[in-house]
Amino acid sequence: HTSMTKRFHFTGIGGVGMAGVAYLLKKAGHEVSGCDLHSTPRTRWLERNGMPVATGHSPSHITPDLDVCVFTPAVPDDAPEFLAARASGCAVKFRGEVLAGIFNGSEGIAVCGTHGKTTTSTFIAKLLLALGDDPSWCIGGETDDFPVAGTGTGPMEIEADESDGTLALYRAKTLVVTSLDYDHPDHFKTYDEYLACYRKAMDAAAEVIETSALPFDDWPEIRPLVSGEHNVRNARTAVEVALRRGHSRESILAALPDAVSALPDRRFERIWPPEPASADSGRDPVIISDYAHHPVEIGCALSMARDLEPKRLRVMFQPHRYSRTKTLLDEFPPALAKADEVVLVPVYPAFEQPMPGGDIADLYLAFRRFLEADSRDGTATGK
Repeated sequence: HTSMTKRFHFTGIGGVGMAGVAYLLKKAGHEVSGCDLHSTPRTRWLERNGMPVATGHSPSHITPDLDVCVFTPAVPDDAPEFLAARASGCAVKFRGEVLAGIFNGSEGIAVCGTHGKTTTSTFIAKLLLALGDDPSWCIGGETDDFPVAGTGTGPMEIEADESDGTLALYRAKTLVVTSLDYDHPDHFKTYDEYLACYRKAMDAAAEVIETSALPFDDWPEIRPLVSGEHNVRNARTAVEVALRRGHSRESILAALPDAVSALPDRRFERIWPPEPASADSGRDPVIISDYAHHPVEIGCALSMARDLEPKRLRVMFQPHRYSRTKTLLDEFPPALAKADEVVLVPVYPAFEQPMPGGDIADLYLAFRRFLEADSRDGTATGK
């Protein structure tokens, strides 16, 4: 390859965040390869776009011609490929560092925040596409046939993740901040640390759009298009980005219905019955899958479920990470109080080891305390 092009290898290239970064690098003319545990629709999409993907992990993937090896923080320090990359002399980078490097030369739009990043990013990208801005994008989620990344001649718009602290590296022309609730206690030991990471990105941006500061009453046309109050806020944020790019109210309103017509995968996604629903499906259970893992997100998802007016709302909840379960333990029971029944399943650990105070047994005890306090107040739900 020429001195300008580099040879990248992504370990876990099929991950929703990794795939988009790999795609952007390939489209920029670099050589990109990767590996993942399984072949998936996403790895096959990468292969169709010229990136060889090996199935399984092996230190043999770390070849002498590599310039950069890209990892997610989910890969443990003692993983054979990580050790081989460290020993090989090539640059070892995390996904967020690489994306920030691509983005920071672009005068672009970065979307960050505790909740709503993926949905807001998707709404913005689709809206700007419909308005003729021809954006490039890199988003941590897919929506129907809308892929995780794309390239155009217009502004670059990306979803900037704070979970590993790399948010602090981004220098945006426009930084969108959707919300700021404490999360990722595995990386940020306190809420102040968490906010400091955001503050760095906000200080580095030319302009900041905070969803919480936007007026909503001036765009009543949004509400009928979007289910859930949080999605109304996400859509209003996308509208604000378009307004600041000089688009008229009329053109935005014409493009908006299509731009917000579908939520990203695992965001209040109907699993059953298959759509279109059969005529007698009114007697069948409706099964919804939602990625909500923070108490605030769970509350939003349950509000949307209640809007469907079910006879009985049963929630099967899998906590995400021991550290989050432990840190936010007493916030989960009130967030799930809209349910008629809650079934707890074992914690999804991501890459964490079990920790005292963060298991479902601890969460079960938190629910018992919550219900006992409820009954003492005379407002027992009996759930």
